[in-house]
Amino acid sequence: MTSSLDALKQEHGLLTQEKHDLEAKSDDLKNEIEIKRKKLVKIASSDTDNIVSSADIENIDAKIERVQRDVDAIEVAIKDHVNSIKIHNEKIDKIKDVRSAFSVDQLQKEHDAIADLEMKYAINVKDLESKDKEIEKIRRNIEVLSTVPCGDQYPTCIFIKDAHSSKKILDVEEGTRALVQRTLDVLKEKLSETSREEIKGKIDKINKLLSLEKDLENKKIYAESQTAILNERLGVKKVLKEQLDTQRADLLGKLKDQNEKGVSEIHQQCLELKESINKLENNTFSIASSLGRVAEKIANNERQMTSLKDNIERFEILTLLENAFSKKGIPQNIIAKNLPLLNSEIAKILSGIAGFTVEIECDDSNSIEIYINYGDRKRIIELGSGMEKMISSIAIRVALTSISSLPKSDMLIIDEGFGVLDESNLESCARLLQNLKNYFRKIMIISHVDAIKDIVDNVLSIDMIGGKSRVKHV
Repeated sequence: MTSSLDALKQEHGLLTQEKHDLEAKSDDLKNEIEIKRKKLVKIASSDTDNIVSSADIENIDAKIERVQRDVDAIEVAIKDHVNSIKIHNEKIDKIKDVRSAFSVDQLQKEHDAIADLEMKYAINVKDLESKDKEIEKIRRNIEVLSTVPCGDQYPTCIFIKDAHSSKKILDVEEGTRALVQRTLDVLKEKLSETSREEIKGKIDKINKLLSLEKDLENKKIYAESQTAILNERLGVKKVLKEQLDTQRADLLGKLKDQNEKGVSEIHQQCLELKESINKLENNTFSIASSLGRVAEKIANNERQMTSLKDNIERFEILTLLENAFSKKGIPQNIIAKNLPLLNSEIAKILSGIAGFTVEIECDDSNSIEIYINYGDRKRIIELGSGMEKMISSIAIRVALTSISSLPKSDMLIIDEGFGVLDESNLESCARLLQNLKNYFRKIMIISHVDAIKDIVDNVLSIDMIGGKSRVKHV
């Protein structure tokens, strides 16, 4: 952060210097503009309002050239629209010639007539199929006569009565079928002459031609309207060009008179001074814009420096607080001063519970280390077993609470603290809990280890029944 602040200060100095340079340059330009304006007033005091310069001729020539370009472009556009109208008319005439050879109403009538013939043909086909089935049934009935010995002697016999009736109507039915067949043949011949699809195709083509003709008519109308607009615009441009040509001739005449009188040189000096003043004013405006940008940068730079200074101050305060409350800060000093009392209290808590004690040591570098001491050997707590770490953690916490002068709770809660114990360590766990009763009025243990139930005074069992948790005192 300090390096960032130094960089901002350096940038601030450079910006300030740039601002001073720009202000000085701006003052010089303003003085120069004032001098040239006085000179211009002095020269322009003579009657030079009606003086014509070569620049005036160049300006009028440029205007004439622009108008002539517009005229040329409009004439090309009019020509294109006229050609477009001609092409549209040719296409429309061709479409009308094609349409005149066909009648949509007549084709539609032919189409409907063929549709009627097709329907009649389908009905007769069904009638023919039905008639064939009836004749086939009659013939099966007649075959019965060839199987009886009496033949035609007993036409009223109940067994062959239907056969005799069928024999009488066979010729009539066959005649009817022949009539239906002839009707079908006639209909088929008529249908074969022209297909409905062919007529429908012709109708679709004519409708497409009608749509195309309408589209071409719209395009033609549009081209005609554009042509009218362009013709009107062309007339205006031509009138303008004539006016400019007249003005140019007048200016050339005045310029010739001026050259003879020798006044054009004064006018040229006025124009040069005006042009110079305009350039100087533009430079002044540019410098003013640059000054505005530099001033904004300086203000932004000052805001950044102020913000950075505040951040550095807050950072130093936070660093001091962090160091004060870190492992090597106030907590370490308090523990270092009370190490003998703390180790004595831990030994008291672990007395008769486990075959080891816990010792806290503080070396010259103010580094605190926790050791598990078995008498003949000791090791840092990070290398201890799960049971050793659990018992050591509880003993250290209880010892710190015991020697603290702060208000103390009379209740201890251990949540899943005995999950790392095996059956051989449960006895040590029971002795530890018994000893902790000297420090706390109530001790609550939350555990999934069933063996814990045997070493506590009261058990609250929480079971899931029907999707709901049930609490039961065992």
